[in-house]
Amino acid sequence: MRYLSYTEFLQESSAFEAAVAEADYVATFCSGTAWQTAACDNLFGEDFGIAEPISHLILENDGCWLTMVERYPGVYFPLESAWMFGCPLIGEPEQAIQMLLNACKTEGGAGRGFVISGVRENSEMYRLLIKLAQEQSHRWETFPTTDCLTIDLSDGFDAYLSRRSKSFRKSIRQQKDLPGLAYVDASTVPADEVFDRIFAIQAKTHKAAAGEDIFSQPSYQHFYRDLYAKLLDQRQIRTVFAQVDGVDAAYIMGGVASGIYRGFQMSYDEAFRSYSLGNRLQLENMKLRAEEGATLYDLGMHSEYKERWADNWQAYRGVFMVL
Repeated sequence: MRYLSYTEFLQESSAFEAAVAEADYVATFCSGTAWQTAACDNLFGEDFGIAEPISHLILENDGCWLTMVERYPGVYFPLESAWMFGCPLIGEPEQAIQMLLNACKTEGGAGRGFVISGVRENSEMYRLLIKLAQEQSHRWETFPTTDCLTIDLSDGFDAYLSRRSKSFRKSIRQQKDLPGLAYVDASTVPADEVFDRIFAIQAKTHKAAAGEDIFSQPSYQHFYRDLYAKLLDQRQIRTVFAQVDGVDAAYIMGGVASGIYRGFQMSYDEAFRSYSLGNRLQLENMKLRAEEGATLYDLGMHSEYKERWADNWQAYRGVFMVL
């Protein structure tokens, strides 16, 4: 069993990513290095009610990984502690749990808390975590983490559409071509230029008018810029703008990993509300991702409007235990 520093973990990210891709009980993209480390480095403080990192607890043993951060003395959280989309315990479930127990024995003492989040309900890992908590924990509880809605693109975009309701398909067929509408792929454009364009659109959205723009908080700006830069270096960022007569009117931004597209943010200029740019851009992006080989399109956290788009509702749970 190896203890790694945060820097060493980053240097071995490719091995970690391979292990995450094999774990069938996690949200793959959000359990990966880019999402987890961008959140760990940026999403904490009074805005989130999340304490600044004290230390990192990162272990690897025979392909199993534990990636956690100590945010309060003796209490360890996933690196991404804001939404807890990802899981910090990766690998074959029995071996990964044994590694966690071995780490507790090696460190000595008792009474340390572990928050294991982002575990799919009804998975073997979740069953074994509950068993561990019942048999060896001094205190434990389960809690819901952030559910996600997903689309199956394994058979392509047309197959996806064939599964939608008649009213959904009819609404798409009735969309008229809009003069001057064009889609522009900006996935290789430098981050500063992209975010200048995104922020210009965000300032004209209904969320901005209502004071609900996620980018109004500097920490979220830092998180998404950091995430974008990491993915841009790996050619994993995907950003598409919708333009009307050459003017940016909407955007959609996300990332790809292991055949999965994960959406981050999308918005449109309120002046173009009647153009249905949100729906049009989502469909265009879905086509593009299917064409490049994505088999799963993750819409992100649950929202009512996403239900009619989604094929599956993935429920995730967390377990807090004191060992």
